[in-house]
Amino acid sequence: MASSSATRIDASEGEIMTRCYDFFKETCKFPHGSYNEKQLSDYLVEFAKKNDLKVIQDDMFNVVIYKDATPGYEDHDTLMLQAHMDMVDEKNKESNHDFTKDPIEIIEMEDGWIKANGTTLGADDGIGTAYMLAILEDKTLEHPALECVFTVQEEVGLFGAMNLKAEYFKAKNAISLDGGDEKTLLSSAGGRRVEIKIPMGCQPVHTKGLRIMVRGLQGGHSGGSIDKELGNSNKIMGRVLYHLQKAVDIRLVSIEGGSKDNAIPRENDAVIAYDEKDHDQVLAIIKKQEEDIFALLEFSDAGFKLSVEEETVSQSMSKYNTKQFIRFLYLLPNGLISKSMNIPGLTLTSLNVGVISCNEVSIVIHLSLRSAYNESIDEMTYSIKELCDLFEYSMSTDSSYPGWRYKEINPLRDVICEIYKDMTGNEMEKVAAHGGNECGILESILDNPNIANLGPCMKYIHTPQETLQLESFDRMYDVLVNVIKRL
Repeated sequence: MASSSATRIDASEGEIMTRCYDFFKETCKFPHGSYNEKQLSDYLVEFAKKNDLKVIQDDMFNVVIYKDATPGYEDHDTLMLQAHMDMVDEKNKESNHDFTKDPIEIIEMEDGWIKANGTTLGADDGIGTAYMLAILEDKTLEHPALECVFTVQEEVGLFGAMNLKAEYFKAKNAISLDGGDEKTLLSSAGGRRVEIKIPMGCQPVHTKGLRIMVRGLQGGHSGGSIDKELGNSNKIMGRVLYHLQKAVDIRLVSIEGGSKDNAIPRENDAVIAYDEKDHDQVLAIIKKQEEDIFALLEFSDAGFKLSVEEETVSQSMSKYNTKQFIRFLYLLPNGLISKSMNIPGLTLTSLNVGVISCNEVSIVIHLSLRSAYNESIDEMTYSIKELCDLFEYSMSTDSSYPGWRYKEINPLRDVICEIYKDMTGNEMEKVAAHGGNECGILESILDNPNIANLGPCMKYIHTPQETLQLESFDRMYDVLVNVIKRL
C-alpha cells in the first residue's frame, strides 16, 4: 500500500482525507481557466523551489518539475507524470462568479462527493495536479527519477503540450493523470477546431422583438458525452428559427449560445424581430417546437424548455441574410458521426457545434471536430468548407492535434491493471476514449514510450454539475503510488 503519509484521518470530521485533497483545494484558490494559468503556474514554480526541486517554466507557462530517483531506483527508467493545469470555465446563468479572479468554491456533499457552487469544479484536471504535488512533496515514497509535467491550454487545443521540447525529457514511461472513473485508456481521439464567420449586415427595423431562450439542458464533454443523444442548445435554436422563418417573416437581431467549443452547449438566446400581427403564430410555433423537441429529449435531457420574453429592437439582419444564416445553422452537421464496429460503444468521429457569438458585424460559430482517424477529421473539414462556400461564409481551422493509437502490448498499462486488481479485488476496465488528451503529443515527443492513463470517479465534467468522489480520489492516488514503487 501507499506510505502512511498518503492517507490520514480527520478525527473531528470522521472523513478520510488525503494530502492530494489539500493540494486540490489549494489550486482552486487560483484562477486557472484556459489562457489564464499564470498564477497557478507561478505557484508550481515556487512549490518546486521551496522543495529544492529542479524546475522549468516555459514561455507558455508549462511547468516541468524534476525529482531524483530514491536510493535503489537510480537504474530504473525515468517516469513522466503528466496533467494539464487549465480547466473549463462554465457557470450557471445566475452565477456571479468571475473566473479571472474568484476562487472555486467547493461544496462537500453528504454522499462523499464534492462539487463547486454554480461553476465547473476543475477536477478535470485538477486531480492530476494535486496527485503530482503530493508525490513530489512525499519524502518517504520510493520511486524512479520523475519528470512531472503540468501543461496549459489543454482544454482549448492542447497548445501547451505542443510547445514542450523533447530535450526536457528522458522518460521511457509516462502516466497521464487526465483520466477518470477508475478506468485506463487504450487510445484517444485527435481533433481540430473550426471557426466560421457570417456577416450580419444590420439594418434599422421598427417591429416587435422577442427573445427566445433554450434552457435546462445537461451539456457535457464533447468527447465523452457526444454519443448520449443530449440536446445541443445551438442546434435546437437553429431548428426553432427554421420553423419560424418557414411560416412568418422574421429577422435575426442576435444569437448567443455555448461558451466552449469542447462542451456541448446548454443554453442559447436568440432575439428576433417580426410583425406584431404574427405574434400569436410565433408563440404557437415556439410552443409546438418545445413539445416536439421535448419528446425527443425526454429520456436524455428531461429538463429542456423553451421560454420567451419581449425585447425592444432597433436593428436586425436583412430578410435574406436571416434566411441564409438559419438555413446554414439548420444544415450544419452536429453530434455523433460514426461508431467503431470493432470496440463496442466507442465513438470514432463526431462534431460539436459548441459556440455561437455575435456582434454588429458578424456571427461567429466555433466547432470541435474529433476522430480516431486523421483522415476522418479531414473529410469533415472538407464537408464543412463546401457548405460554407455554398453560403459564401468564411471558414478557418486551427488546433489540430494527433490521436493516441492503441498498442496491444503495453507493460505499463499491465502494471496499473495488476495493482488495481490487487488493491480493490476488481478488474480495471480498459476503454478506448473519444475524448482528446495529450498522450498522442507525448508519444511524439518521447522515444517509443509506454503510456498509460488513470484517474478517479468524476461526473458531468465541463459543466457546473461536475462532481468528484473523494473516496475514489484517495483510492486512485494509492494505486498510483504503488505503481510508481513497482516501476
